[in-house]
Amino acid sequence: MQKVNHENTPAAVQRHPFLMRILAYAPIVLASCCFFPLRLPAEYLDGMILFLLLITACNLGSLLACLYGRGKLAAVFLRLLAFTVLGLACRYLLEYGEVSNTYNFTLINTVVFLLLFPLGTAAAYLFFAARRFPCADSIQ
Repeated sequence: MQKVNHENTPAAVQRHPFLMRILAYAPIVLASCCFFPLRLPAEYLDGMILFLLLITACNLGSLLACLYGRGKLAAVFLRLLAFTVLGLACRYLLEYGEVSNTYNFTLINTVVFLLLFPLGTAAAYLFFAARRFPCADSIQ
C-alpha cells in the first residue's frame, strides 16, 4: 500500500481539476439526497444522522478548501447551495408518487436542510482554508 504524500496533493489537484471538482460535488448531491430530511419537530431528530451529516460536512469542507483555497466563500457557498438543491431534487424524484414526499418535503424541513448543510460545510471550508490545509490555495 502506497503512503500518501501531502506534498504531492496540490500537484494532483492541479493536474486533474475537473475530476477533483466532480469528486467534491458528487458527495454533496449524494449527502443531501440521503440525509434529507432532518426530522422536525426536534423529538424525531436522529443523533446518528446528525453525526454523519457533521462528518460529511467537515470532509467536504476540507476538500473544498483544497480545491478553492482562501477567500472564495461566496463562490463555495453558492455551489454548495446549488448542489444541495440538486440532491433534494434527486430525493424528490426518487420518492415521486409516494406519500412520504408529502411529509418529508414540508417547507420547514426543506428550509432547515437548505440552511444547515451548506452553512455547516461552508463553516468547515472556512476552518480548513484559514489553517492552511496541506493543499489550500492550490487552484486559482
